[in-house]
Parts: sequence; C-alpha cells; structure tokens
Amino acid sequence: MKIIFTDVIEAQFLRIFIARVSPFTALTIGNMRRECYKERQSIIEKYFQMRVLPKGT
Repeated sequence: MKIIFTDVIEAQFLRIFIARVSPFTALTIGNMRRECYKERQSIIEKYFQMRVLPKGT
C-alpha cells in the first residue's frame, strides 16, 4: 500500500515537474527506469533547490 501511495504522489509530482522543466530534461527523467530511482530523485532535488525554493534563503 505504501509503495502504491508513494508512486501516486510521485506521478503527480513528476507531472508538475515535467510541465515546468524543458522537454529534453522531462524526457530524460521519463526514460529513467526504477533502478535509477535515486539518480532521478537527485535530479528532482537539484531542480527543486534551483527553482522552487526562495532565492533569499
């Protein structure tokens, strides 16, 4: 149940993420398999730090 729930959250997050990021990057993330989950996660975190977090802090 936890895995399914996490996947749903991730799918919704990725949809928002892909809508904001360039098509090439979105394609790269979309092409990553489950084995590359941590790599994909780090890309999302880096993007989040760049774009989403306030720049003053």
